[in-house]
Formats: sequence, C-alpha cells, structure tokens
Amino acid sequence: MKKGYLIVRINIKNVEVFQQYPPLSTKAVEKFGGKYLIRGGSFEIAEGQWPAERTTVVEFESYHKAKEFYNSLEYAEAKKVRQESADTDFILIEGY
Repeated sequence: MKKGYLIVRINIKNVEVFQQYPPLSTKAVEKFGGKYLIRGGSFEIAEGQWPAERTTVVEFESYHKAKEFYNSLEYAEAKKVRQESADTDFILIEGY
C-alpha cells in the first residue's frame, strides 16, 4: 500500500495565536499514526521560489489515513487555529 503525506507551506500572520497550533496538531498527528519528516527548520532555496517561512511534511501509513487525519474532529481545533493565524498551502498526496 502506498503511503500518504501531507505537505504544508506556512507563513505566520499572528505568532501569538499560531503558538497554539503545534501542540494541537501533534496530538492529532500522533493519534492517526503520522510521523513528522520535516517540521520547520532552516532551508536554502536552490532553484526557483519557495514562498513560505515554514514547511512541514508528515508521513502516514496510507493516503486514506492522511485524509482521515485531515478531516478528523481531533484535528479540527488545530486546523481552525492554523487558518486564523497563518496563510498556508496544504496538500495531501499519495507517495511511496
């Protein structure tokens, strides 16, 4: 079975509110068996543009599990905080 990933590019608008997001999202990620592969960190743009301050990549056992996480009640509060405090690009993608 192919794994599922979420990839998030984040530009924080309200740091104070956004600080609530990491602990809330971590609880939900862990409940659905997700594993953080990238969570912020320093980076260098080698080519093109990367219009984001932060990047997060989370691996799930399947694409279905990634979708289940995103649509869960457990993630709903974190999602609301993220949407209120940051501009984000958020994709779910099937991978290996």
